[in-house]
Amino acid sequence: MHDGPPYANGDIHLGHAVNKVLKDITIKYHSLIGKDAPYIPGWDCHGLPIELNIEKKHGKKSEIVQDKNKFIKACRDYADTQVENQMEDFQRLGVLGDWRIL
Repeated sequence: MHDGPPYANGDIHLGHAVNKVLKDITIKYHSLIGKDAPYIPGWDCHGLPIELNIEKKHGKKSEIVQDKNKFIKACRDYADTQVENQMEDFQRLGVLGDWRIL
């Protein structure tokens, strides 16, 4: 099952937990009845939510936001950090998946 990915722009919340638990139940059920049912985790790292967080953190007039390359790097670093944090939280919830692929 491919994950309908969460945005990589903040901590997980109750909606994420419910979504992951329901998918996890489905995957575990199908695995138990002998089907090949891997969970393929993923994140939505598209621009706007991440860009807005970087603008909020640094200010719209900051050098990081005004310099395209610095802004892109800051967005990528922010997304990577959020993915790592969310991945740890999902594993802590007991969501099974091949987390090594990330």
